[in-house]
Amino acid sequence: MQDPLRSSSSVEGGRVVGNDHIRLATRQTRRVDTEGGRVASPRVLGATVSRFRPDIEGLRAVAVLLVVLNHLKVWPHGGFIGVDVFFTISGFLITGLIVDEVARTGWLSFRGFYTRRARRILPAALLALAGTWVAASVVFTGGRVQTTMQDIWWSLGFAANIHFANAGTGYFDTFAQPSLVQHFWSLAVEEQFYLVWPVLLLLTTLVARKVAGRRAGLVVVLLCGAAVLASLVWCVVQTLTAPAAAYFSTLGRGWELGAGAIVALAIRRGLRLPTRLASPASFAGVVGILVSAAVIDGRSPFPGPAAVAPVLASCLILLAGAAVTSFRGGWHVVLVNPASRFLGRVSFSLYLWHWPTILIVAAVVPQTAFVYLPLTISAMSALTLLSYYMVELRFHRAASTGHAAARRVTQPGRRVASDPVRWRRLAVTATVAVTLVLFALRPDSAPPPSLGPAAPAGQLPGPATAFLQKQLTSALAATEWPRLTPDMSVVIAYKEFDDRAGCADSVPLLPASACTVGNPSAPKLALVVGDSTARAYMQTLKHFVDGPGSNWRIRFIGLTGCAFIDAEIPNDAKWITDACPARKQAALDVILQDKPDLVIVTNHFGDSYTADSTKPMAVEDWASALERYTSRFRSATTEIAYLAPPPAEIEIRSCYTAFSKPADCISHVTQTRQQHAAAVQAVAQRQGGAYIESTSWFCVAGICPAFAGTTATKADIVHMSIAYANAIAPAVLEAFHQQGLFTDVVG
Repeated sequence: MQDPLRSSSSVEGGRVVGNDHIRLATRQTRRVDTEGGRVASPRVLGATVSRFRPDIEGLRAVAVLLVVLNHLKVWPHGGFIGVDVFFTISGFLITGLIVDEVARTGWLSFRGFYTRRARRILPAALLALAGTWVAASVVFTGGRVQTTMQDIWWSLGFAANIHFANAGTGYFDTFAQPSLVQHFWSLAVEEQFYLVWPVLLLLTTLVARKVAGRRAGLVVVLLCGAAVLASLVWCVVQTLTAPAAAYFSTLGRGWELGAGAIVALAIRRGLRLPTRLASPASFAGVVGILVSAAVIDGRSPFPGPAAVAPVLASCLILLAGAAVTSFRGGWHVVLVNPASRFLGRVSFSLYLWHWPTILIVAAVVPQTAFVYLPLTISAMSALTLLSYYMVELRFHRAASTGHAAARRVTQPGRRVASDPVRWRRLAVTATVAVTLVLFALRPDSAPPPSLGPAAPAGQLPGPATAFLQKQLTSALAATEWPRLTPDMSVVIAYKEFDDRAGCADSVPLLPASACTVGNPSAPKLALVVGDSTARAYMQTLKHFVDGPGSNWRIRFIGLTGCAFIDAEIPNDAKWITDACPARKQAALDVILQDKPDLVIVTNHFGDSYTADSTKPMAVEDWASALERYTSRFRSATTEIAYLAPPPAEIEIRSCYTAFSKPADCISHVTQTRQQHAAAVQAVAQRQGGAYIESTSWFCVAGICPAFAGTTATKADIVHMSIAYANAIAPAVLEAFHQQGLFTDVVG
């Protein structure tokens, strides 16, 4: 974030402007301290006296705590609104700096403005990006390292929000691990905003002066208010039509920064709350932010209009603080106590480091381990302090003349600890963090997990299935990764299946020849419908028809991310949500027209949400929707088979690291998955179809290793690796044979 946490510093007249506690007086006014909360109150056409705003430091602390807690513990569910609070603060402070400079000098030094931005943001941000790259190279392998480097390049160009918005339109990001630098999207939004906002504000102010004279300030406020309203309307519309794009959109988020800007302008026009109401209003704003964090969650229409509540609460705090004569006592203690103010000062560095630290530690230490939280918090704290004291603060003071200024007080009446004392503190913190790391990385001598009861609805093992079970059992007992072919780092960098023709991702249904395997003139036809798990099985099913003289051809007519059930299930990727109903109808038309010998249906057994629900569909409702859909074509096909997807619990791209053991990537057949399997099996029985369970190809008695023999089983949380899809073909054919299907196919 441009510095939602702390803005930039500048040098004028040989003295520092921008440190929380170093003031620069001019003959007319004092400059705004956009970093630490010092806010001057010169009007657009005049000037008054500046003062320090400790409540802004405390507000930053509230914001960064919400973000960190949300990322660390997924609580509060709406903790991500802390970013919206940061946006509001930044708009308030930066707008104040611009307006005050224009009021004092009649112009804005763009060179000075962007130099201060670069000095304030780049050193700490570059350090965080470099550290993340090093850590990713050590901990992760293959594709995860490559994608991290890609993300870092976008972040360096302050275009991470564009990059992640584009990535968010891809279905498989549902299964992908989050980027180590995903939080840099907010910095990108702010920097893009600041490319435009100073120019617009300067031009608006200059034109208003010429046109409106003494009422120029009011005109500026009204015009900026109109821009904020337009951005908010766009945000609401985009949230409803393209939520992933809206979340990362600078245009859609601009109203949040603009709201803070309006408050800054209004204060300079003389708007004040009554002094007696200032403290209660500030406290009410804090309560509003906390309530928003508790009420808003991932299913809320966010950022528009759900973000309006935390933004307005933040504006109330900013407005109330301008009317406070003294921050001592009263309800301001929530924001102006020493702990809150210190956390607010280091919040930029904490924001930069918290997210990669959480992901890196989680990749090394199981989140259920006792040491996970202490280790994460210790590492996060050590990195934050090192970044703040050794980089952020030093560059923040670099505008001063000589080394003496670097030792000046950072608060009135207080001094920064001397270098030896500071280094001792940092050394202690680092020692604790390193000790916890070594403890967490100690060799795990725990025995392999014992096998539980057999999963229900499994097939009777034939020779091929029995061979797989033997390999899976050996994998469960392994204490070291074997030499996999291909290597796991290659597997997790692959697409989840081989679909060069784009059969699973094309919005219009492709011609039959493009998505059919086997002899085009074969007398028997099987059609495969379902989502991406169905397409992944095509890699396996093609082995049934590859032989010369095959009697079968198999065509895929499903769509990635589109559950083939009689219900509308929105997808994060809008194009999938839009294309799904038409694809299901097109598949139905093909089945009714071609009257195939067999229809194979596969859908992911995961939580499904309807458009008007904040809770996943009950398994019974999901199965009923499946039955309603398939009953529409059941009479048009000779046979119907419900092929279960692979069990899904652990994301292989998360658990597999340079330090992990095979036991770290063992998953289980979950209770929810078993419930789905039983419900679909009941649907198959009612329709006179076949149900084919998949657990015996991936698990032994409900416990599922990440490899079998020398082949990785998964490429992500649910999709098979290409190599394993090929390897299990004989066992899958056995299962079909047991159901009386593909009986003329010899494995």
